Amino acid sequence: MKNTIFNNDNSQNVLNCLIKNGYYRGSVNIRSFYLKEPKFPSNFMIVGTSKDEKSFELSVKLDWLFPVGSYTLFLIWLAISVLMLIITHWQGATIVLIFGFLSLIIFRLKARSIIKKFTDAFLAMEKRQETNY
Repeated sequence: MKNTIFNNDNSQNVLNCLIKNGYYRGSVNIRSFYLKEPKFPSNFMIVGTSKDEKSFELSVKLDWLFPVGSYTLFLIWLAISVLMLIITHWQGATIVLIFGFLSLIIFRLKARSIIKKFTDAFLAMEKRQETNY
């Protein structure tokens, strides 16, 4: 199941308040948003893309030189594994492939916790704004 939030004025105001209050850094526009935690070792970025005009679909990407998804990272590990299989013995390729699977699992678990933390902060800010009105 994909995590989504509504794409309306209230949600955009809440996202801007999350940035303004220092919970996240990033940008928000009508079709997408990019948020990153302000703490130092934060390599993960929350990306919300609008497939339709009603909701944002949430995903987490690694923020290195360019945003990398979990499957792209796994394909990089798989390519390294195939190269090691061609160049060296099968033991090296097996070890690299195991690291690829472990990085995929760790990325998925970390992404799940980041999205949960974001939705908790989003809902808390939304409740705080509702009580102000």
